Amino acid sequence: MKTPPHAHLIPAIRNWMLETFTVVHLRVDATLLEDSFLQDYQKDGIITLSVSPSAITGFDVVEGQVTFSARFNGRTHTAFVPATSVLGITAFNTTDDTRAYYPLPPWSVSEIPKATKPTLSIVK
Repeated sequence: MKTPPHAHLIPAIRNWMLETFTVVHLRVDATLLEDSFLQDYQKDGIITLSVSPSAITGFDVVEGQVTFSARFNGRTHTAFVPATSVLGITAFNTTDDTRAYYPLPPWSVSEIPKATKPTLSIVK
């Protein structure tokens, strides 16, 4: 199975977030979540998770799953979010008060073009 781009983009965004002191809001398709406690925070099938370097621990993407620990209503939970359920990212830079929205395209294996067989030719 090919790796979805989300598995590469989200760790890069994490590194950028830590480097620039940016608060990131992950816009997530709630219908793809298995964590029941996260369902309490969904509205119209969407959950917006505020991910800040000072508010979370253990942010990682392993095997297409975003994981981090954070406080939800005063209780610490570990969130498990499939990377492909992330619909978009809104970034808020705390040093200069700028915002930007980065939509992530839907992804499926069928959209990846098949690799062509490499050919060799003799060059004289």
